[in-house]
Amino acid sequence: YDLSDLINIEYPESLEHYTYNFTSSKEQRTNLIEQDIITIDSLNTLRVDDGIYIKRNNNGSYTLYVHISDIPSIIPFNSIITEEAYNRAENIYFRDNIMNIYPEYISTNICSLTPNNKKNVMTFKINLNENMNYIYDSFSVSLSKIVVKKKMNYEEVGSRLNKDNKNNYKELLELLFLFAYNNSHDKKLDIEYLLSNHKELQDIIIRYSKNKDIGQIMVQETMKTTGYLISKLMNELELPFIYKSYYQDIDGLNKFNNLISDNEELSKDNSFVMKMQRSFSKSYYRSSPEPFNKYECYAGVTDPLWKFADSYNLYMIHDYLLDEKQKSDIDFYNITEIATELNKRINRNLDFRREYELSKTLEKKSNALRRKK
Repeated sequence: YDLSDLINIEYPESLEHYTYNFTSSKEQRTNLIEQDIITIDSLNTLRVDDGIYIKRNNNGSYTLYVHISDIPSIIPFNSIITEEAYNRAENIYFRDNIMNIYPEYISTNICSLTPNNKKNVMTFKINLNENMNYIYDSFSVSLSKIVVKKKMNYEEVGSRLNKDNKNNYKELLELLFLFAYNNSHDKKLDIEYLLSNHKELQDIIIRYSKNKDIGQIMVQETMKTTGYLISKLMNELELPFIYKSYYQDIDGLNKFNNLISDNEELSKDNSFVMKMQRSFSKSYYRSSPEPFNKYECYAGVTDPLWKFADSYNLYMIHDYLLDEKQKSDIDFYNITEIATELNKRINRNLDFRREYELSKTLEKKSNALRRKK
């Protein structure tokens, strides 16, 4: 299975040079530069497309801001870069390489939310009540200009939260933790009480972080809430969007399990087997909503540098929610085609990745056996 027959893992040099002409658009934006916005990602991540800020209001409510890199303000929709990103569908990580949907200059430079640089973003403003439940009726989307004040990694978030002393950004991180916890648990925490009794809050954070990646959960719950609220809004307004659903590839999983059962060496590699088995449970795209996990509908918007569907949805928000293009211009058949084609291309990528990882694992074991001999 040779992926090079279908797509180049490396970005064509001609397209890399083409992107050097791209700059951020100059349209009117809300100035949110003074917010103490942070980003939370893996340690070595260079493609940072989401920033977070949360504040406590005087009346006891809260406001959560999710800032997403505004790719449509930089990359024209009808460009060869967008066409190439559509073909690639999603970033793919291999053990010794990576395939990106956008060129390096875009994804790590002008579109990445790097600290201390002014950036164009699409801002999702989520008002929360005193228990940190979202208030759907006041959910809003706008175009903003921001400056990220601090880039953090998951481990750093856990370290900052587990320290007793009040360090920079600890209050913001505590609010994000409380939001994530109450958003993901049936039994809710008493937020007002805990904010007034810091020792008890600290004890809860320490216990919770012993068995969980607290930073990753905070980001996941924030982004999932954003995806749900914007998908609900776009669906109610009958505007074009690519939604997510979920399924398990039972046939593919059975074939893989049969392959493993016939290979004693591979079957002993539990980490590899579990990793491959998880890859058969996956989301897929639709042009109409259906339930996704605990949500009545769901769509991705928070990973536009990693997933073309998320980028595409940002273009739809620009065109039909913010710029108010006429509904009569919507080609829903075309959106269905795009969702269907993305599913095909993602399956193609997953098939290759499994083949690639399997061949590398077999090669590694074969080399180990030769060295023993």
